[in-house]
Amino acid sequence: MKHTTVIISSILVMVIAQHSWAGLMEDANKSLSSRDYNKAFSIYSAEAKKGNADAQLRLGLMYENGQSQPQNYRMAEKLYRQAAEQGNASAQALLGFLYLNADSLLQDNKEAVKWLRKAADQRNVMAQYSLGLKYNDGVSVPQDFKEAVKLYRMAAEQGYSDAQCSLGFKYYEGQGIPQDYTEAINWWWKAADQGNARAQSALGFMYSKGQGLQQDDKLAVKLYRMAAERGNANAQLNLGIMYRLGQGVPENFVDAYCWVSLAAANGEKQARDAMTLIGKEMTSAQIEQAQQKAKLIWEKPTGKVKQQTNIPE
Repeated sequence: MKHTTVIISSILVMVIAQHSWAGLMEDANKSLSSRDYNKAFSIYSAEAKKGNADAQLRLGLMYENGQSQPQNYRMAEKLYRQAAEQGNASAQALLGFLYLNADSLLQDNKEAVKWLRKAADQRNVMAQYSLGLKYNDGVSVPQDFKEAVKLYRMAAEQGYSDAQCSLGFKYYEGQGIPQDYTEAINWWWKAADQGNARAQSALGFMYSKGQGLQQDDKLAVKLYRMAAERGNANAQLNLGIMYRLGQGVPENFVDAYCWVSLAAANGEKQARDAMTLIGKEMTSAQIEQAQQKAKLIWEKPTGKVKQQTNIPE
């Protein structure tokens, strides 16, 4: 009976400690969200010293982002590694990304691949996708389309839209997997439904050309517009061309020049030639109108989120 009482007491102490830890971490997370960086840093620091992997991870993020303290990649590396060696998949992924970051002066492709692989094996979608990109491009690892497809699929099946989109392109191109337009379209729709502009643009192209499905210029225009309004340069170019040709929409030189000029501003190489050709058919007043319209669209929020270092799930 005495032995049983000791066990129960020990369990109660553990439960109370876990509850206290959870409360502190929740408080720190709320402080971080409200940009009270000093308070968050203080709590994470104390918990990290106790070996709390989540605190080590979050403290590492604060060092990497320069929150509360000056940016310090070395400290971020140290803290990520402490958490990663405890098996924390998010920390493993962040450590891998840190080794890919040339600005950190810690660039080490071999270590990056090592830690991304560990995170990918734990179903971390960003690690799976990033590693897939490396195998696809042959960067830091031998080029292997089959391995890229495997990794893309792992992340895609967890709902990661970038991976769904890339997997669609592998099916479309027939790289690492037999060519299958139906499967490409299926994966692109999954990504497009999540707002993935690249997938929306790809679907627009398929509908405009009638590849793997019935041609539908109106739906192509709708999809191009969705992607174009999110800043996708290829979709902006194609939407402009649809306006110029009057396919799926009434012919409109002003709208055509507007979207093509936006594509050019976003770096689409073919857009400048298209601007020149369309511009030759317009009056100076029409060109000015198109430029004003493009300016309004350019200044309008696109719904895209600025890149930032977040905890990869």
